[in-house]
Amino acid sequence: MRKHTILTLVLTLLVLAAAVPAQYRYYKPDRPHVELFPHAGFYTEYDYDEWSTAFAWGGAVDIYATRNLAFEFDFEYADGFGQEYWGYLPGYGSTVTRQTHTDYWTEVNVLYHFGGDETVRPYVCGGLGNVHSEFRETYPEFPGIQYSTTDNEFTGNFGGGVKIMVAKNVAVRLEYKLSGLDGVYVNRFRGGI
Repeated sequence: MRKHTILTLVLTLLVLAAAVPAQYRYYKPDRPHVELFPHAGFYTEYDYDEWSTAFAWGGAVDIYATRNLAFEFDFEYADGFGQEYWGYLPGYGSTVTRQTHTDYWTEVNVLYHFGGDETVRPYVCGGLGNVHSEFRETYPEFPGIQYSTTDNEFTGNFGGGVKIMVAKNVAVRLEYKLSGLDGVYVNRFRGGI
């Protein structure tokens, strides 16, 4: 599965780069400028000795200070994480517990672009932020009982990506970030225009 996904991403990048019209290859946007980055993707987290994956979507605003340096304000929403384990329910004893959660990420990141030309711009990124999580616990054997809690956690991230110009003011952007969240490693893959 991973090899297939990586191969698909690489082939997509090559096709997009080859399809870029020549007139955009040397387009140089004004500096400083602002970029909007609506994005969608998925992220996986490793917790309780298990991997789980959820769809995520959001958006970012990048403010360029120089040709290569940008500051980014990012928001991401993910829902659908779930796992089952043996838990204790007061008054009922041990039972199967299903825990699900929704995450709201807010981050401030720094992007630094290097190499490439004006058509293909690789970059590295890193930043700090907060993740607001809403947890829900249900018990399949006792459908009427449910508990909810919320939590806020500090997070840091680093990663990289590439921007590929497809028109004068439009680029495809693919990105990977590794984030740490209270001892849990989160792999975030996303793309957008």
